[in-house]
Amino acid sequence: MSDCSHRAGVSSSQPVGAPSTLQGWPSAEGATDRVPATEVSLQPCGSRKQAKWAQTLGESPELHAAVGALRQQLFSLHPADWVAAYFLLCLSFVFPRGFLGGRVKVSIDAQEPDAFPSSQIWARREPGGDEEQHDVGEGLPEAGSLRLCDVAGLVLVPRDLAKAGGAETAVLDVLRRFQLSCVPVVVNDCLCNWAAKRRPLVLMDRVASAAELMDMQARGRRCLTCFCSAEQLGREFV
Repeated sequence: MSDCSHRAGVSSSQPVGAPSTLQGWPSAEGATDRVPATEVSLQPCGSRKQAKWAQTLGESPELHAAVGALRQQLFSLHPADWVAAYFLLCLSFVFPRGFLGGRVKVSIDAQEPDAFPSSQIWARREPGGDEEQHDVGEGLPEAGSLRLCDVAGLVLVPRDLAKAGGAETAVLDVLRRFQLSCVPVVVNDCLCNWAAKRRPLVLMDRVASAAELMDMQARGRRCLTCFCSAEQLGREFV
């Protein structure tokens, strides 16, 4: 078990998750229509500061290796834990002097979890394989079980590590209690409600097609994409 104040040994040769092929989703009638693969043009956008952040993400082999290692755990972690770890990893490289801000109070929706459809993961287990679509809860650990010290490559400066409560702190607990640099508090709220089964999201590592997005929304879900390849990490997207 490593201390998060020291960078864990992550080999830059570890594979980075490759973009997935596009696949269809069952229609309202129950038939599965395969959506043709589409080339999506992703253009850089945002301010000079955001461009600087994108450059940092794109030119860090250590980050690419760490995200690649995390990508391999996509089907073995609760997706809310996975995304929280992904956020903290990226922020630790963009803001190496610290990124934990003031305290926040996250509100969990009063509605019962049964009122929402299940969240899902759409991704490939292996490069070159078919994309799989899984309901969250099928053999995955409960949200909140991933600790800071479990995230390979994650480094917190001593001030942030002490503020969080040490390396044994759950990654989601950090989002429950602190604002993250340049991240709207609504992100904390969404991820914590997702962990509490109040936000039905579909986690992907590619851009969803318009047809897929419309179908997700019709079923009461929303899409969350976390890019994992080195090329995508180094760009900002519309």
